[in-house]
Amino acid sequence: MIDLSGKILIEIRDDAGVSAWLGADATRVRVQEAKPATETDEGDVRESGSFVRFIVISPLSTPRDRRVPIQRPTYAINVFGLSPKDAMAGYVEVSDALHRGGVRMVGSGASRVGIWNSWDDSGATPEADPDTGQPFVTLVASFIATDQSVAS
Repeated sequence: MIDLSGKILIEIRDDAGVSAWLGADATRVRVQEAKPATETDEGDVRESGSFVRFIVISPLSTPRDRRVPIQRPTYAINVFGLSPKDAMAGYVEVSDALHRGGVRMVGSGASRVGIWNSWDDSGATPEADPDTGQPFVTLVASFIATDQSVAS
């Protein structure tokens, strides 16, 4: 099986609408967890009044078909914004980047995978992070993809 997390990260990060929404923080798309603070970087998670936009992609399930080499993974994509309205605006951009994405080949070499399609299955609403209070929206994205490398 091939994990699509990194490929999804690239598709979201490289989308023009998502990049415009993220602005100067266009690289703030993560897999599984927000970037922690270090001595030289404040990280993604901040206190109220200093929130930054960022996106976290987490796999929910990755079932494979029993008879054909395909997988139907589902991901939770949390879109953190500066306000509930801003988080919804980011959600719309991420949804537009993935929903009915069509057939595409992503990756290279031994991790090249074919994606038949992807969908936003959520129709999300804003929430607040229980620890920081930062607004976010969770998008549930479903994919149909190969579960093994595909030759070009």
